[in-house]
Amino acid sequence: MALLNEFLDEMTRLVLKYEGTLDKYEGDAIMAFWGAPLPQKDHALRTCLAALDMQKRLEVLRIKWTKGRETCPYGTYGDQHRHYDCRKYGW
Repeated sequence: MALLNEFLDEMTRLVLKYEGTLDKYEGDAIMAFWGAPLPQKDHALRTCLAALDMQKRLEVLRIKWTKGRETCPYGTYGDQHRHYDCRKYGW
């Protein structure tokens, strides 16, 4: 759960950085939108910039989470025995 909490926290910060509206969390997903409740003329740009920053931040988090590990804890939600070889993905 610590990884999930860190992931959601970091991604939420980026939604708010670009003045998005946080709707809800659903599993490991963040539901957010731009342009409401107040109109934003550049809502599409803000959305894209947030998404690009999220991808960059996730790259950093993957390195942090896998440092010193041979297996990655990705995809283990509900199954603690499923791990992936980090080296295969270059993490």
